[in-house]
Amino acid sequence: MSERQLGLSARASQPGGAVSFPSKETEALTLRERDSQGILKVGEPEVIHRHGLSVSRAKSEDLTYLRALLGRELVQLMRAVKVNNTFSNEEDIYTAVDDIIEEFKTLKVEEVVHVFAQIRRGKIEIYGRLDTPTICKALRDYDVNVACEFREKHYKEAIQEEALASRSFQEIIDSLPEVRPTFAEILSRRPKLGPQEREEIKARDRERWQQSGQP
Repeated sequence: MSERQLGLSARASQPGGAVSFPSKETEALTLRERDSQGILKVGEPEVIHRHGLSVSRAKSEDLTYLRALLGRELVQLMRAVKVNNTFSNEEDIYTAVDDIIEEFKTLKVEEVVHVFAQIRRGKIEIYGRLDTPTICKALRDYDVNVACEFREKHYKEAIQEEALASRSFQEIIDSLPEVRPTFAEILSRRPKLGPQEREEIKARDRERWQQSGQP
């Protein structure tokens, strides 16, 4: 079954050109731009998770292209693994693609492509089957065992960066001018003061009064 027969419109990036790698600078790229630059198929798992494009965002951005792209990758996977129990028609392909899009919204598109590559290389056992349950299981295992760890790690990093970037509550308190309460204010807050404390507060109030220049 060919991509032409399936009517897939997403074209793979052309080999031979300069390939970009996922980075902070590539995060703003659209799905089409990532595909055309070959970014979807390069990078280590943590890098593609950090800078990749989520399935959910890609769906909102261009669902038609996302379906075509995943369909194209799935057909290429079918050609590579050559098993008897696999998809038999276009409807089967797009049913699998739609299930992937709906069930794995938090995965990055790059991660889905990465799992396909792992299957193709024999690093994920499929036991002679390449169907929707088999692919969903492989993606679910990756999500639970790999992507989930990255999500937690990157979330903690973001919290720490936010805390370092913002002033702490104590820093704000320390930056405020020191204003000592008057004797009357302290009495309203702490009615029970010892004789020595009362005298110290009165002396401080007298000193403030004299400094103010009042007769």
